[in-house]
Amino acid sequence: MAEKEPYDYLALATADVDITLAINQKSNVIERSRENTVIHTGDDESEERIILSSTPVFFFSWDWTRLTESDAGTILDLYHTSAQGRGKSFKCVHLGHTYVVRFDIELGRSGPLALWYGIPGVRLKVLGRIADA
Repeated sequence: MAEKEPYDYLALATADVDITLAINQKSNVIERSRENTVIHTGDDESEERIILSSTPVFFFSWDWTRLTESDAGTILDLYHTSAQGRGKSFKCVHLGHTYVVRFDIELGRSGPLALWYGIPGVRLKVLGRIADA
């Protein structure tokens, strides 16, 4: 495992709602990142960089293919209800750290197959981190 992870690059943040998403289903996770920079290329191929922030932008993505109805319902509730969803940020546990995130997708759900549900392509934009205890 690498000695650095997203937690090491992010500032402390506070979530809009005090809810923590902690789905312990085994699935592949994809961590993506990009710099918060805009690069303009001129006609002569010269480049001008505008650095919007020195903090990188991270995204966590999962293809949860086997969730219980309860876990799938928790995710849908977190996405849709006015008290906690609709673009508000919340906490998410990922690899032993707690991050402040928000959904960055249109959410879909598949199922039921023997009482298992799937939520493919869940993508969370990471807004910051919660200090480790």
